[in-house]
Amino acid sequence: MNEFESLVPNGTFYEGISEPGYEDTPAIAANWNKCEEYFKKFSDKKKLLWDDEWSGCDDCNKAVRIQPDSYDWEPNFVTFLDGTLVCQKCITDLYDVYSDAILELYICNQNSTVYKLAPSWLYPFFELKGFTCLDQNNECRIFESGLHEGQSDSPEKVMAQIHSIYTNTVDIIFIGTAKSQFDLNWNTLLKVKEVENEDSN
Repeated sequence: MNEFESLVPNGTFYEGISEPGYEDTPAIAANWNKCEEYFKKFSDKKKLLWDDEWSGCDDCNKAVRIQPDSYDWEPNFVTFLDGTLVCQKCITDLYDVYSDAILELYICNQNSTVYKLAPSWLYPFFELKGFTCLDQNNECRIFESGLHEGQSDSPEKVMAQIHSIYTNTVDIIFIGTAKSQFDLNWNTLLKVKEVENEDSN
């Protein structure tokens, strides 16, 4: 236990903060309502995090925000199917390590019943893997879901449209592009699988 950790015995120590807009500095998370006497010891309150709003990257042990702090917030991490949480920096630094797990998490097909929305920062990764954007007039089509008139797009509708066009198996990824208090914009990425021709005898 280092000196920083010992100041708050019931807190969780992190090697740094892996979150946009925050200085990457050692930090500690706790329920400060129950640790007020420790809270007063710190002059730099930026190092103090609320433990119900932050968790740790299982790769680098840096803190990542898990609760929104604004309407346009999106996760700066991925939680994989086995429960492992990994921050954006570790994933982008180690695409090859996490590649299969990312695809397993986000790919949808005609048999899918659950649709996960990938964070916008994974776009370059999916492009490297051969996914292209479902276009409209040679531009990447933006779908809208929300409370305003005309914002009625849904993954189910898009899936049905795609499978009415393609006879081959299609891997599909839904990826966020922007969101606000009352709506969400997203793209659809496709990768059409080639059908191998069987040699005739």
